[in-house]
Amino acid sequence: GRIAMQVTDPWGNHFEILQSSDPSYDRAAHLGSQPILDGHPPSEGLAIKDLTIHVAPGSNLEGISRFYERIMGASTVNISDSSVSIAVGDRGQTLTFRCHPDGLIANDIRHH
Repeated sequence: GRIAMQVTDPWGNHFEILQSSDPSYDRAAHLGSQPILDGHPPSEGLAIKDLTIHVAPGSNLEGISRFYERIMGASTVNISDSSVSIAVGDRGQTLTFRCHPDGLIANDIRHH
């Protein structure tokens, strides 16, 4: 099974943090940080592959794409009726805006 952690920030945004499926890529993951150890080169920082932000159904995904392309200079890597993914960073990372899977708008989502 996959290992994931569900995170909600103070503003109610949901994040899912996933463990890499390739442990050799996460060569310092067992350390919990990337300290410099005697006899070892510095570890590379680990990257979040994708950050998905849920938006209300009917959100202007093409407008989001245009904003990131024209204002931020980023590239759209995928766009559909329900999501848009923007290339960010230099490690193949994406920022995805996806219509909420339950069809809810942010104000309708409650946490207990």
